[in-house]
Amino acid sequence: MTAHMSAQHTETKTLSITSMVLGIASLLFGWTFLVPIAGVICGFMGMRREPAGKGFWVTGLVLNGLALIGWIIGLVVLMLLGGAFFGLSLFV
Repeated sequence: MTAHMSAQHTETKTLSITSMVLGIASLLFGWTFLVPIAGVICGFMGMRREPAGKGFWVTGLVLNGLALIGWIIGLVVLMLLGGAFFGLSLFV
């Protein structure tokens, strides 16, 4: 009796999972502005190369996008408060 082993093609989801993990870590730890950018890049690369990892790259893109928006809002608030603190006006 011979066993027939079929070669199964398994798709990797490395980029998609990396995007999701970077997104979770960015939101939990408040990492620098660069980590969410790397997560967005991995998410878009996963979208193109790993269609089977859709849940992972969508989650990664959303979480990294939220982290980037948080950083942008934080920088704007810091600029406005810093200008008010030092008597500068950004809107003159």
